[in-house]
Amino acid sequence: MDQRNTKRRRMDYQCSPSTPSMASHQWAHGSPGSIDSLYRIETNIQQSVLQNELPPLPVHEATKWPATTMDPTYSHPAAFHPIVSNHSSSENLWSAFTNIHPEELTHPVTLNPEGFLPSFIKPLPLTTNQNTLECLHSNGVFALPNAPLQNALFQAFEECVLPSMPIVEWQSLIQALHGAYGSHGSISLLLYHAIMVSATTFVDMHHLLEAGHSTRQEVQELFFQKARLLYQANMETDGLTIVQAFLLMTYRLDAVDGDDSRHLIGIAISTALSIGLFHDGSHISNLPYRPTLWRRIAWTCHIIDCQIALRLRRRPIIQRGDFSHQMVSEKDFEHLQFISPQSPELTPSYTNLSQNFSAQRELTLIFIANARLSVCIRNVLDVQCKESNLRSSASPTTPTSSSSDESPEYTTSIYTSERMLAEWANALPHSCQTNPAEPRDADEEPALTLQRSLLHITFYTTIAVFHQSRIFPSSNFCVQHASQQITRVAFDLYRRGLHRRLPILGVTGILVALVIHIGEMRVPPSPQKDEATNNFQLGLEIMASLRDVYSEANRVTSWALKIIQQSSPSPVGVGYR
Repeated sequence: MDQRNTKRRRMDYQCSPSTPSMASHQWAHGSPGSIDSLYRIETNIQQSVLQNELPPLPVHEATKWPATTMDPTYSHPAAFHPIVSNHSSSENLWSAFTNIHPEELTHPVTLNPEGFLPSFIKPLPLTTNQNTLECLHSNGVFALPNAPLQNALFQAFEECVLPSMPIVEWQSLIQALHGAYGSHGSISLLLYHAIMVSATTFVDMHHLLEAGHSTRQEVQELFFQKARLLYQANMETDGLTIVQAFLLMTYRLDAVDGDDSRHLIGIAISTALSIGLFHDGSHISNLPYRPTLWRRIAWTCHIIDCQIALRLRRRPIIQRGDFSHQMVSEKDFEHLQFISPQSPELTPSYTNLSQNFSAQRELTLIFIANARLSVCIRNVLDVQCKESNLRSSASPTTPTSSSSDESPEYTTSIYTSERMLAEWANALPHSCQTNPAEPRDADEEPALTLQRSLLHITFYTTIAVFHQSRIFPSSNFCVQHASQQITRVAFDLYRRGLHRRLPILGVTGILVALVIHIGEMRVPPSPQKDEATNNFQLGLEIMASLRDVYSEANRVTSWALKIIQQSSPSPVGVGYR
């Protein structure tokens, strides 16, 4: 297809009053693109709790990207040619956790005399017309945050985003920021704004207030709109950079316009398919990227796709036949081969994650564990899909369980999923395990504590989803145990002051636990009810503390209080009104 036609089509999408219609999922509940009202969500959850069932997650995102049909609107031009950059350093990631001390990034952000961009930003395509430049300029696309805010955002990115999304060459990026007049390379403006989008979720609020902003959502939306304008104007021609950017943009907090995480990961996956990212890069001639970076980004796509699908209870977008990478390994991080006495300018000057090689290796193992868990999540969601299909195909007089028993494929998929989850847990390295009998050192690297905890919240959320239909005699116990573990891990983060660094997946896990606790509280007085009540109060306390970060946390807190106040005369949760 002609590249100019593709570009024109993308711009037509930008200017059209509504997005193209999307093919519907055969297995999805409801129509794609619809946003359930809060009342409907609360009603469904209340009814499910009364029936002692785990309800669908109250997600307000507009899920409008089909699982099996890629909209050509978002397909990258087939004839694109990646821009090859000269990298003076290794493409290793974990060793590239380098010093970003505030004193290191205090140079003023100024516009160079040749255009709108500072020297560390890659020039825009030469074919860009003046009207487009003026439009981007008038919308503030070329305005960057001041140095103190930029420092804070990059530090938040390093600590909270990079460990779970090792998709950028961190050392090269930091060197570009430090270098004068572009002497150490440059950064894509699209990728820069996308990094800011992801970091805004976790940066301390006082940095945003000092920069003159009033809310976290306001700042993030500014960066998001800048990145979206750059993409829609076709200012980025490197397919891999587009994938990186849209992966990071899935951290967007509020998708009032419908561009939710499912939509954004869909764009990343569509672009990845067009450049062959989901296949071994060593077989691609003249690949301008190292295979290790290529594989890390591919597996990050797989992980995020499955995690978003878990939140929405939908099938992942990536099809099994489209992904052929071997499992990511420690060799893809090469964290011990970066800093050397011969390169003193690359050596961090103070002790933090950059110098903590033990923590770096453990973060690598956690990422690998997340990749393996994403394969399990895919199988669990397949089981959910098959169960949904069986429910819809069964006649009104035929019990669902009978229909399920008559399907050998369904039964096989259940036992396969159970076995894979058990094997995942049994093979988990000791450094990735969390054991209440062996509490971790209070001085442990915060990023390590956070990522390990999030790994287990994700695992137990998957367990709860898998056993929600009570497929085994032990399913009730598994669901209860999963909810207890989610609350325990989340409260440990709360006690350490790290809970505000949880991504939205962590909030989803806490919500799942809260719903299960409420179901357990609807029993006669017993030790089990007392424990459930205590766990519910702990979970509600954590959720209430996240209300200013996630709108979902605010809605869930209000919903939980309403449920309890309607069903219990005791003033549970009065302090969270």
